[in-house]
Amino acid sequence: MDDIILYTKTGIKSSNTYNGLFSTNEDGTYSLGIFSPLKPKIKANNLEFITGEVDPKILGISSSPQQIIQLWEDYEQQGFPLEDTLQALYYIELTEFLSSSQRPAVTLLSEVIILLNSIYQCKQIIGFSKRINQDKRKMLDLVNARNTDKKNIQKNIDIYEKIYSMHNEYLTAYHVNKIVPIELTDDIGKPDFKVIDNDIWIDTKMRFTNDKSAYKDPNNIDLTNRTIFSLLMKDGFAPLERAFDEQNANIAMVNLSISSYGFLLSTGLITDSDFKSTMTNALNMVKNNDKAVIFYTLSRGTINGNSAICFKRSIVDNIGGNLDRIDKQLIRLGNKKNFSEFAAYVNGLKSESLKDLDNDGGLHIEELKTLNIDK
Repeated sequence: MDDIILYTKTGIKSSNTYNGLFSTNEDGTYSLGIFSPLKPKIKANNLEFITGEVDPKILGISSSPQQIIQLWEDYEQQGFPLEDTLQALYYIELTEFLSSSQRPAVTLLSEVIILLNSIYQCKQIIGFSKRINQDKRKMLDLVNARNTDKKNIQKNIDIYEKIYSMHNEYLTAYHVNKIVPIELTDDIGKPDFKVIDNDIWIDTKMRFTNDKSAYKDPNNIDLTNRTIFSLLMKDGFAPLERAFDEQNANIAMVNLSISSYGFLLSTGLITDSDFKSTMTNALNMVKNNDKAVIFYTLSRGTINGNSAICFKRSIVDNIGGNLDRIDKQLIRLGNKKNFSEFAAYVNGLKSESLKDLDNDGGLHIEELKTLNIDK
């Protein structure tokens, strides 16, 4: 089985290979090899995992491999279950490959070093110690649950989603703290951050839902800006009720980096590399007694930059909420539209259906009546 090697424009490479990691049984099924420890090793300027090697720079990590290994050992000593986390990611990556022949551009095991780097960047933020201890307890609970049934794919996925969410929270905190001083919270009933100067509460959410085929380009559709904004709102609508109504956030930041339509943020339409202008808009909305929603994507090293845009919650509720109901109703009727079909559907709505997003209006779609969607 050949190695898969990725070269970026700057010449940085990553590779993955699964040679020797599984065997084929007589009945055609596969058995995964069991290996431990899975901690990476230093190989020149790269870190080598059992599933491949990666240059940290391709992941946006400026620390050297030696510094990353030191971080690894420090947090392992503090009780973080890094080895068990790697075992879960190893199981997901190999299982996905054996079932579909799909493999990530960079090994999933590298998510752990991305998380460690994000945590390290937040050490000086107020509330860090309590927050990191809380997250360690959450990780231990998930790992303990997974270790009772190691081949349970959902329990392994729970660990993957948790470390991705933690990475999102810490890296977002790092960017926001450079704009306004924040405090990290450790109460699961409250938003993730509090702006120290004015007690504005900010919560972060991560969207994992993605029905866009990874290996099939969507149909070529000339989307209007209005359609792009609407699709982003549909993608990011689901977590808002918890952020605003249960956790009483003033600002909800929804990361769409791996959602179905999140890539539209990074197509050149919207760029805000340091979030400053977007965060300023959101803070001004809150000062005017509105709730603000920020949709954003985070860069992965040299792959793409940060992108963000801000809307009032009322607009997102109207547009995103109605599109979300349309999508669910189509599924109930057995007429689910795939990624491209739904984008084309929204793109084809009459202009009066999608009112000017600069105003406070919502989405008024005649098709809602024919679909018999409950209000």
